[in-house]
Amino acid sequence: MDDSQSNVNEVAGTQSPEGMCKLTKKYGHFARSHIIPRSLTRLTKTGERMVEVGIDKGIKKRYDSWFDTSLVTQEGEKILEEIDTPAIEILRRHKMLWSSWNGATKLASDDLIGKAEDINLRTVIFENSKILQLFFLSLVWRAAASTRPEMHEVNLTEEILEDIRLRILNKDIGNSHDYPIHLHQITTIGVKHNRTPLLETVNILLENGKEGDEQVDRVRLYFDGLVAHVHIAKNTPLNDSYVKISLGNGLNDSSIIIGRPFSDSRANENIKTVARTVSSNLS
Repeated sequence: MDDSQSNVNEVAGTQSPEGMCKLTKKYGHFARSHIIPRSLTRLTKTGERMVEVGIDKGIKKRYDSWFDTSLVTQEGEKILEEIDTPAIEILRRHKMLWSSWNGATKLASDDLIGKAEDINLRTVIFENSKILQLFFLSLVWRAAASTRPEMHEVNLTEEILEDIRLRILNKDIGNSHDYPIHLHQITTIGVKHNRTPLLETVNILLENGKEGDEQVDRVRLYFDGLVAHVHIAKNTPLNDSYVKISLGNGLNDSSIIIGRPFSDSRANENIKTVARTVSSNLS
């Protein structure tokens, strides 16, 4: 069912379906729950439909970003909203989102602490990094627990999925070393777009900054110019330097933010791939 039909049902007062909430494990009426909060994935102010492109999957149009109508009940959605609201406020306050730059086209130089090769660095002391850690972990859970076909790449074990579920339900991040998060910020405004969460396997960096032989899974999240790499490291020990650059685990609870201009970003390469896909489908 698309958004236009959903809106008709809401106006007509159609009762939402019932089922088992995947978060609370209680029976109730399902909510229309976004995988990534709608406020972070809205690309236009006027509400026109967006183009959705999947590599080798054709082109679709939709009014909204990805939502799931069989993921959580109203009670579960309330828990997620209570996690989302303070986290998004923190991200906006620290200019982590394109939409929080008040019309500027690039992040002010005063917000940067230095440059290493082509990478801009920020050190941010968030008011409560655990709020952000829980928020990003909850996005991973939503994508992995969802049955939407667009989320199929985030495939976690039942053990990990249950562990994350309980942390979200109890609003307790637990040991942040189990799921360390690296933040990457795009420091110049580029093409506004959304990207489905992606599970990938990467080599763990050693103390000298070079890639080692050990690997770890991570979920890549993208929205509004911000990338979060959430490492699924509960059963994979990481070295201290790898953890220290993660969210909230730096000196005095600081966080190292790695920044790149849009022209040098992976997001830009994704856009080019999408453009080629659109072109081939239209030719």
